[in-house]
Amino acid sequence: MVKVICSESGIEFEAKTSRTKQHPDVADMKNRAYKNGNYSEVTGAMAQVRKSGGYETVEQYIQMVREAIASKNEAIKNREIRANEEKARREEEKKQFAAWKVTNGYTEVTTSEQVAYDNPNATDFIDEYLYRTEYTTTITAPDGQTISSMDCWSIFQGKTTLVDLRASQQAKIVEAEVKQQADIRKEKEHEASITQFATVYARIKATATKVKDFHFPRDAEIIIKVTRGKSDFRSRDEIQKTQINGIDTWRVVRGTGYDDDGIWEYWCTDPIKAELSPLTPAPKTADEWDYSRLDDIFG
Repeated sequence: MVKVICSESGIEFEAKTSRTKQHPDVADMKNRAYKNGNYSEVTGAMAQVRKSGGYETVEQYIQMVREAIASKNEAIKNREIRANEEKARREEEKKQFAAWKVTNGYTEVTTSEQVAYDNPNATDFIDEYLYRTEYTTTITAPDGQTISSMDCWSIFQGKTTLVDLRASQQAKIVEAEVKQQADIRKEKEHEASITQFATVYARIKATATKVKDFHFPRDAEIIIKVTRGKSDFRSRDEIQKTQINGIDTWRVVRGTGYDDDGIWEYWCTDPIKAELSPLTPAPKTADEWDYSRLDDIFG
């Protein structure tokens, strides 16, 4: 006889050969579990008991395994009982809800509709689509207006009343309308500011000369600024005005003004008196040519 450590319980026992890895009682318990179809349950309980410890003999170990299995089964049974009780409670609540709707003047109408969807196994255009029936239930409240099932449920549970619900819905409608009007007003202001910007810019170009960049005063007056609209692309467009040596001077900012997409221009009514350097007019681009004049020249 040789002394062997049981691979499952960790308890030392005597065996005929060192090739024996498990105590006979432990091995018998596992064999019966395999035949009964709960092998994983038993081996899981064995691992749990081995980890927790608290036993000295194989008899104690097996008893603790049985208790672990029984405790787990009891927990499962209790969960099933609670689940069944909750299911019964919900079913009863549904019945009460249905009766409450009838008693309090809430009516339901259910309609069905055939909806087509792609057939993943279609062989030709004839069976290209499959169809399923979709049902829609509409609930009408005592005030003659439709109501969602969730809102109706909230009234049934006493969380709100139909009067309070309608007042809340009306408040949201009014709030949405106010916001819509504000957005419309804001967009009109944005469009008006763009038009005003274009008018002032055109007047500057007609009466002033474009000059090279110079140190424009930080406290210069902003005479026109494009307001924010749906797009912020032009939200930084503005025209600033100051005087250099008593001469009117402007800085025109278009685009963002702070990256490669932005354009900063400087204009002055009298660059000489202001001691600023006029810019040499750049060659016209293809978009700036007067093609009607070219037709006159070349026939």
